Amino acid sequence: KTLEFKSENLDLERVIDGKLFLTVNSNFPISANVAMEFLDDNNQATLILYKIDGLIEAGDLGNADRVLNKKTSIITVPISNLQIQDLKKAKKVRIKAIFNTKPEMTSIKLFDSYSMEIVLSADFNYKLE
Repeated sequence: KTLEFKSENLDLERVIDGKLFLTVNSNFPISANVAMEFLDDNNQATLILYKIDGLIEAGDLGNADRVLNKKTSIITVPISNLQIQDLKKAKKVRIKAIFNTKPEMTSIKLFDSYSMEIVLSADFNYKLE
């Protein structure tokens, strides 16, 4: 999913480093890893984050092979000063879920009611002037 990345309300010029927080509510029956690409106005990547520690948890299957409840996962992504410089150029963020299947799972049904709700937030360290 590609979303608008609104950084105009942030003073990224004074940011030293920080963390991005990806909060995901998912009712998919399989877990997923996540990757993020921050894009400029021409959809060219300014920052690519493929090796993100953390996992979007799978929902628990009920009796009818349907997920009963959404699971919330919070993934923390440290951002360096060099990466902050690349974030300054970004206008969009593309978030990718890479689904994992367990070896013991032979088949699983995916229903069109399954979804992920994603919130991207940040906590930055600023230099004072």
